[in-house]
Amino acid sequence: MVELYQMMFKRKSFRRFKVEAAISELELERIVNFIDHTAERLSEDIPISYKIVPITQTSCKRGEYGILIYSNTDSRSLLNIGFMFSQLDFFLASIDIGACWYGMGKPNETVEHGNLPYVIMIAIGKATTAEFRKDHTKAKRKSNDELSLGEPFSSLLDYVKYSPSACNSQPWILERNQEKLSILLNSKEKMIIPKEKIIFYNTIDLGIMIFSCELWLRKNQIGYKRSINESPGSFISGDTVAEFYIKENALTGACDESF
Repeated sequence: MVELYQMMFKRKSFRRFKVEAAISELELERIVNFIDHTAERLSEDIPISYKIVPITQTSCKRGEYGILIYSNTDSRSLLNIGFMFSQLDFFLASIDIGACWYGMGKPNETVEHGNLPYVIMIAIGKATTAEFRKDHTKAKRKSNDELSLGEPFSSLLDYVKYSPSACNSQPWILERNQEKLSILLNSKEKMIIPKEKIIFYNTIDLGIMIFSCELWLRKNQIGYKRSINESPGSFISGDTVAEFYIKENALTGACDESF
């Protein structure tokens, strides 16, 4: 996972795919291999399935292929989708394939796959290195103060705040309390997506944030133990979604030299 660390600064959400070159069969094999053998799940007992289809077999009008993701829609499963497929997002950037989480897209045939219902898709298409983000500091993000509570840990925030989220809503707050780092839901009341779908997308986004935090911790060789909120219902704003128990004083900024 650590080898994908720098992709936080390269990746972006592709609204248009300009390159006419096709994704090769070898690249498709690498994508399948990454999902099947490299991407980690939050827990191995969370059921998930996927298939890759030509974009013409979906309602999406961008990209060459759609990665259709199938799972349950409880909070734990949605967190896992964000956690697992954000790893794929970073991997795709590393091989110059653009990606867009396309929440409103659907397969033309909305049948189950692996006995699981369809949840969300990612549109992908070939890109050039020049099309990816050149200066991540120009990306619109909340300030560290807006994203955190408790003791300072700016070196972590300076990294994870560039994590992708639906409509760039950044629905999270990180709270530090000595050796415990908590991720809390901070949901917007108004977004351009339907109100009844906000928590659905927010929960996937929080899975992405869990991955971002773990990637930073591993890069900085900080030992941790992760705990996930196993609530069977939907999260509400203010809920603690995940916690990391880490060694004391590890997030004060002293780790920057190991970047």
